[in-house]
Amino acid sequence: MKQGQNQISFEDILESLAEGVIAVDTEMQVSVYNQSAEKITEISRSLILGKPLEACFRRNPRIAEMLRKTLTDGRLFTEYDEKLFRRITGDTIPIGVTTSQVVDARGELVGAAALIRDLSGLKSLEAGSLRKERLAYIGTFAASLAHEIRNPLSGIRGAAQLLSRKVKEPNLSEYMEVIIKEADRLNVILNDMLDFARPAKLNRAPANIHQVLDSVVFLLQEGAGPNTFVKSYDPEHTRRIRGREPVEAGIPQPRQERERGDLREREHTHNNKGDNRVPPCRGQRAGAHGIDSSLGQRLRNKA
Repeated sequence: MKQGQNQISFEDILESLAEGVIAVDTEMQVSVYNQSAEKITEISRSLILGKPLEACFRRNPRIAEMLRKTLTDGRLFTEYDEKLFRRITGDTIPIGVTTSQVVDARGELVGAAALIRDLSGLKSLEAGSLRKERLAYIGTFAASLAHEIRNPLSGIRGAAQLLSRKVKEPNLSEYMEVIIKEADRLNVILNDMLDFARPAKLNRAPANIHQVLDSVVFLLQEGAGPNTFVKSYDPEHTRRIRGREPVEAGIPQPRQERERGDLREREHTHNNKGDNRVPPCRGQRAGAHGIDSSLGQRLRNKA
């Protein structure tokens, strides 16, 4: 490979930038317009190179104005937020503009350049983050408001209950019942607000899956056909571990407890038989007298 093929030109670097680069000479005519500038502004470089920037950017006069101030007054802009109107789609996108003067090797001013950065993705992230902060504030405010309303609401409901016991007129009793009923309805709304503001923590606990299925079937079988649900399990099935404590089926037990329960069961069976044989070890077949039968057969054959 030749050495010249490894060299990178300034033009290659300029065309590879993700930001748009626009450069003008001292007469405000466009001299540099890279590929990213074409993509962001949706204007082809063939239509803009060598032409006055102000004439080509009539829908975006702020960019031309910033370049002119940089060129004539030496004013520099850094990440200046601006709106850019695009030629083809007709929409407006947020951009960040950074300008600088361009000088030659002798230090003389030969033009000005602008770096244009598309901020559409960044602004979208900022809007999402701001929305989350607002929702969090609304949740905190809703929780505080619910607590402040619940305290006087409880007093109103309690007073209505006391009055309903002492009032003998039927019409007034009905009014008291309406007050109590509406207070209960408001309390339900406040509970929903608190649940939204502060979601309840998940409390995990063992459960019998058979009983859960029975409850679901009980609720759904009223409107279903006679053969819609087929029950193929025994909800009363239980097994014993830890001595005589029954454990509901479907509830997993710790491995150590299962091993201790299996060991006690083997000891119990061994004592009832009244023999002196050693109970089989874990992973060993019962009735092998402490030695695997296949291993004992091989030892006898060798003897």
